[in-house]
Amino acid sequence: MELKSAELDVVCVGMVTPAEVYVVEEILEWNTGSKWNSRADFVSDDAAIVATNLATWGLKAGLICNSFGEDLAGHNLLVELEDIGLAGEFLLNSSLRTPYEIVISDSFGGRTYIWDRRDDVLKTLFEASTGLIGRAKYCYFDWYDLPYIFPAIRDAKSNDVPVFFNIEDKFNDSEIMSVASEYATYVQANSSDLDSVDSMRNIAELLISKGVLVAIVTGASKGCFVSDGVDSFIVRPPAVRVVDANGAGAVLSAGLMYGICHDWNLRDACKFAVAAASKKCESVGPRFGAFDQALSLAKELDLSSA
Repeated sequence: MELKSAELDVVCVGMVTPAEVYVVEEILEWNTGSKWNSRADFVSDDAAIVATNLATWGLKAGLICNSFGEDLAGHNLLVELEDIGLAGEFLLNSSLRTPYEIVISDSFGGRTYIWDRRDDVLKTLFEASTGLIGRAKYCYFDWYDLPYIFPAIRDAKSNDVPVFFNIEDKFNDSEIMSVASEYATYVQANSSDLDSVDSMRNIAELLISKGVLVAIVTGASKGCFVSDGVDSFIVRPPAVRVVDANGAGAVLSAGLMYGICHDWNLRDACKFAVAAASKKCESVGPRFGAFDQALSLAKELDLSSA
């Protein structure tokens, strides 16, 4: 579905694949079995999760992605993206097999997954039309879609469209940091080794020193540290009953972009993002529909200067 005349709030760029998540009590040991408690189908990867949530929350979102196979999974994926209301050129290719992802998520916030990121599918990102970018307020990218997203991220820069770039734990990767430095306005990072607020602050300072205007560093239960080089603060997450944490980072990205698109100040945008990501963990699947609950919860979150 193309929105010919309407301005788009956010265009997300990256690999898209149908997926399903199964929730278990604990991640299985090898060569054992377990019953699953609940499951959900969803559209992955993070670019699609961000776009889906933004559209669900009422923003005009677009998606630039790979082609799909001309098979049942591909046809179903095309219909689902159009039903969500995402702008984009979604193509079927008879020479491809639509990729697939399976996620196992546990009640402790952990997950494991198997996916099908084949080069023949990823290469179609090089050929994807980037025309939506010129009509967008912001663009979203993930590090793991490099180098296939280079045409789109370069178009964003040439069109002066601010880029939100999720680098996850790649802040020590010189190539990823070079891309962030050259193209990104907002960078989201995280690390499994975070042990203190000081660790998050150090990562944020590193990103700011590379020319990033706003650094967002997530630390799971420790909160979300944000800095624009002048103002630095941390938002503490609420206590939640974790059911499925898969996709929470992408929901946080979507929450930040929602606030930014509505010209909220950075503190309010971050509080909403943390609230949405936290509440998402109480439901199965990364498509978060309880917008009003997150908006109300955001007002109660603890925020402190750092």
